Amino acid sequence: MEQPPAYTPSRSIEGLRAQILANGSLLRPKDDSHTGRSSNDHIELVVAKLPTPAGKSTATPSAYASATGAHKHYALLVKRTYSKKDVGIILKGEPRDSVEEALEWILERTETQIHEMVSRYGRASTGYGCCLM
Repeated sequence: MEQPPAYTPSRSIEGLRAQILANGSLLRPKDDSHTGRSSNDHIELVVAKLPTPAGKSTATPSAYASATGAHKHYALLVKRTYSKKDVGIILKGEPRDSVEEALEWILERTETQIHEMVSRYGRASTGYGCCLM
């Protein structure tokens, strides 16, 4: 019998959301004059459901739904500015079967990007918002 991992944290949707937003704020720091980000920018996490193909009823057979990706969820990490109406997509997740899976996918992606940032810059301050430890 295969043993489970020594530590398997169970995260709620709220916990996943908080960690994703924290990671996003590290990836896109505020008040960065080099990139033009202002302090009135903020990061949001959105979970959306893929639309059902046009002309199909809401009672789509499960085989068709799984083949086309209908009824799947994906997460978006977006940047909004109060002074503008546009929304910038920082990261778009892949379609997953549940909200939790969509959030876990985007969390893993933000963790990977932070790991790459730490590997690239180490512990040094670059002056561009990448101050770590």
